[in-house]
Amino acid sequence: MNKRQLLQEYNIFLTRKTGEDSSFFEQCLQEFLQEKERSYELSTDGASAGNPGPAGAGICIKYKDEIIFKKSYALGHATNNEAEYWALILGLFHLYYIDKEASILHLTDSELLARQIQGIYKVKHPRMKPLWKTAQNLLQLFMGYEVKSLPRNHLEAADELAKKGAQTTNVQDFREIKKQLVAEGFLEERA
Repeated sequence: MNKRQLLQEYNIFLTRKTGEDSSFFEQCLQEFLQEKERSYELSTDGASAGNPGPAGAGICIKYKDEIIFKKSYALGHATNNEAEYWALILGLFHLYYIDKEASILHLTDSELLARQIQGIYKVKHPRMKPLWKTAQNLLQLFMGYEVKSLPRNHLEAADELAKKGAQTTNVQDFREIKKQLVAEGFLEERA
């Protein structure tokens, strides 16, 4: 949502005035727009040793160029594509509890995931469809979303966290969030 759309949502229409009052109003308006346009950068990566094999997800959330949250998850046995989707889902889950009214710039090294989320590619694999649907359901909760596919070397923190998750066997944190997603209706029980 751009500034003009945001103002129209609140029935605010501007006409340019000069004088002291206009600079005060512009300052108040700027503060309002900055508060409403909270934008976060969500970097995610999934890793699978063996594809399928032991898998992990890495999440890194930045606000104003500062890392505010990062986490590694062990996912158990999964493909790389499943791990990529779980990284996105877990990132959205955490971001929702950080700021429900956020706009998100999602950075991933998975061109497939990016194009499927954008609707450019169809999701054909039956194991991937519930993950895609869960991601779409979570995305609807936010003010805005943009995804960019970047080379892996631009996502070093998320890549390292995903690899760490794939080397870990404790999947308890992942299972707890999965249960919560099912309980809240975002995820089908069999996914």
